Amino acid sequence: DCADCKKDLVGSQDALPAEALLIIERAHVSGCLVYPSRKLFACISTIEKTVSQESEQATFGDVFWRVLDSLIENGTNTVGCSQHCSEFTGKVIHFYLVTRMHFFARKKCQENDSAVKAQRERKKAKLV
Repeated sequence: DCADCKKDLVGSQDALPAEALLIIERAHVSGCLVYPSRKLFACISTIEKTVSQESEQATFGDVFWRVLDSLIENGTNTVGCSQHCSEFTGKVIHFYLVTRMHFFARKKCQENDSAVKAQRERKKAKLV
């Protein structure tokens, strides 16, 4: 509801770093992504780098907590006005992490299913 917070979220095409320009392809469709501001892009980029680093090192059950610990330790860019930045940045981090962990868990389940199927096939091959 805060106008300053909204300004911190939405940017213009000219203000985007080159990596963020993938959004241009979908900009014309109603309800799709809008151009993120530099602050939002920097915040999400920091979170994604942290998730990528921690998901390579951590065991499956520890990833979420290790990411949070790393973000607390190293910090990230804030989003929102000075009055709402802590709460608003927390909501951005929460939403992004929950979404990212969903896809991470799905990938791990698929990898596990593949490993189980491969093991079954090896057993079948030994029986023949």
